[in-house]
Amino acid sequence: MTLDTYSILLDANIHLSKTLRDWIYLLSFATEEQVYEIFHTRDIQAEVDYHTRRKFPDADGNLLDRWWKHLEKMTTSKMITGFTVDPHRAEYQDFPDPHDLHVVEAARHKPVDALVTNDVGLLTWATDVNDSLHFEVMDADSFLMQVVEFTDEGSRLRVLDSQLQYWSQRDQSGYGVDLPGRLTQAGAPLFAREVQRLLRARARRL
Repeated sequence: MTLDTYSILLDANIHLSKTLRDWIYLLSFATEEQVYEIFHTRDIQAEVDYHTRRKFPDADGNLLDRWWKHLEKMTTSKMITGFTVDPHRAEYQDFPDPHDLHVVEAARHKPVDALVTNDVGLLTWATDVNDSLHFEVMDADSFLMQVVEFTDEGSRLRVLDSQLQYWSQRDQSGYGVDLPGRLTQAGAPLFAREVQRLLRARARRL
């Protein structure tokens, strides 16, 4: 990440994790998109829609429209269009899943500074061909820890407050809201520790 506004392409698997998606979008919103801006594609959106519909088969027809509009209200999430997919590139010789080629080609076409994905195969492939790519490929935990370095604590505390309020209204367990636990379960253990630190800092201020 740099001092200039950083651009990221969020893979479908990040959008499908409410915990990761909310933190990434809300942190961008809290900093007025001065630290990073978020991109996606029609293909990523279609993949998210497909899996969301399978998860909620009886949801009304406006569910997905409301969902994407909500994200657009948080940030001016931008669409990458016009890219082509060339499966014959040398670096694709050992590509793990041809169905993910469109994600890499979109990141290359923009180009973005980073592709954020939790796809293990894609992350492993990227480490082998890193020199031929003009963008970083990282998991959500690594990205969120970079965000920590480039945002002020006040912005992160505002997002923390909004997450506490949201989950407190929905918690029926009687044990309270465990934001670090949710992040660890979502695959972001390092950022979970940062949120735990923020919770202690917040408690001292109350």
